[in-house]
Amino acid sequence: MTKEELWAIYVRKNPGINNIEVAMTRNGFRRFFDTTWDQAHDAGFANGKAWAEMEADGNPVYPSDIFKEMFGGKKT
Repeated sequence: MTKEELWAIYVRKNPGINNIEVAMTRNGFRRFFDTTWDQAHDAGFANGKAWAEMEADGNPVYPSDIFKEMFGGKKT
Protein backbone atom coordinates (compact mmCIF):
# COMPACT_ATOMS: atom_id res chain seq x y z
CA MET A 1 0.00 0.00 0.00
CA THR A 2 1.29 3.43 -0.84
CA LYS A 3 1.11 6.51 1.33
CA GLU A 4 -1.45 8.00 -1.07
CA GLU A 5 -3.65 4.89 -0.84
CA LEU A 6 -3.60 5.08 2.96
CA TRP A 7 -4.45 8.79 2.85
CA ALA A 8 -7.38 8.01 0.54
CA ILE A 9 -8.72 5.61 3.16
CA TYR A 10 -8.57 8.34 5.82
CA VAL A 11 -10.31 10.83 3.51
CA ARG A 12 -12.98 8.26 2.60
CA LYS A 13 -13.69 7.64 6.31
CA ASN A 14 -13.47 11.37 7.14
CA PRO A 15 -14.67 13.24 4.02
CA GLY A 16 -14.34 16.74 5.50
CA ILE A 17 -10.71 16.32 6.50
CA ASN A 18 -9.39 18.18 3.43
CA ASN A 19 -11.53 21.26 4.17
CA ILE A 20 -10.93 21.88 7.86
CA GLU A 21 -8.18 22.31 10.42
CA VAL A 22 -7.83 19.17 12.43
CA ALA A 23 -7.35 18.89 16.16
CA MET A 24 -7.50 15.40 17.55
CA THR A 25 -9.29 14.38 20.67
CA ARG A 26 -8.11 11.34 22.59
CA ASN A 27 -10.81 9.27 20.89
CA GLY A 28 -9.93 10.71 17.48
CA PHE A 29 -6.27 9.88 17.95
CA ARG A 30 -7.21 6.35 19.01
CA ARG A 31 -9.33 5.97 15.89
CA PHE A 32 -6.40 7.23 13.80
CA PHE A 33 -4.10 4.70 15.46
CA ASP A 34 -6.58 1.84 15.06
CA THR A 35 -7.11 2.59 11.36
CA THR A 36 -3.36 2.71 10.73
CA TRP A 37 -2.85 -0.52 12.67
CA ASP A 38 -5.65 -2.30 10.79
CA GLN A 39 -4.29 -1.27 7.40
CA ALA A 40 -0.73 -2.31 8.29
CA HIS A 41 -1.92 -5.62 9.75
CA ASP A 42 -4.02 -6.43 6.69
CA ALA A 43 -1.14 -5.62 4.33
CA GLY A 44 1.29 -7.69 6.41
CA PHE A 45 -1.12 -10.60 6.54
CA ALA A 46 -1.61 -10.48 2.75
CA ASN A 47 2.16 -10.40 2.23
CA GLY A 48 2.64 -13.36 4.57
CA LYS A 49 -0.07 -15.31 2.80
CA ALA A 50 1.52 -14.60 -0.60
CA TRP A 51 4.92 -15.65 0.74
CA ALA A 52 3.47 -18.91 2.10
CA GLU A 53 1.85 -19.62 -1.28
CA MET A 54 5.19 -19.06 -3.05
CA GLU A 55 6.88 -21.46 -0.64
CA ALA A 56 4.14 -24.04 -1.17
CA ASP A 57 4.64 -23.74 -4.94
CA GLY A 58 8.37 -24.39 -4.47
CA ASN A 59 9.31 -20.87 -5.55
CA PRO A 60 10.04 -18.96 -2.33
CA VAL A 61 11.62 -15.52 -2.33
CA TYR A 62 13.47 -14.78 0.87
CA PRO A 63 14.38 -11.26 2.03
CA SER A 64 18.06 -12.16 1.83
CA ASP A 65 17.55 -12.98 -1.87
CA ILE A 66 16.08 -9.55 -2.48
CA PHE A 67 19.05 -7.84 -0.84
CA LYS A 68 21.49 -10.01 -2.76
CA GLU A 69 19.81 -9.01 -6.03
CA MET A 70 19.85 -5.35 -5.04
CA PHE A 71 23.56 -5.46 -4.23
CA GLY A 72 24.68 -7.71 -7.08
CA GLY A 73 24.88 -11.11 -5.39
CA LYS A 74 23.46 -14.41 -6.54
CA LYS A 75 20.14 -15.83 -5.39
CA THR A 76 20.30 -18.73 -2.93
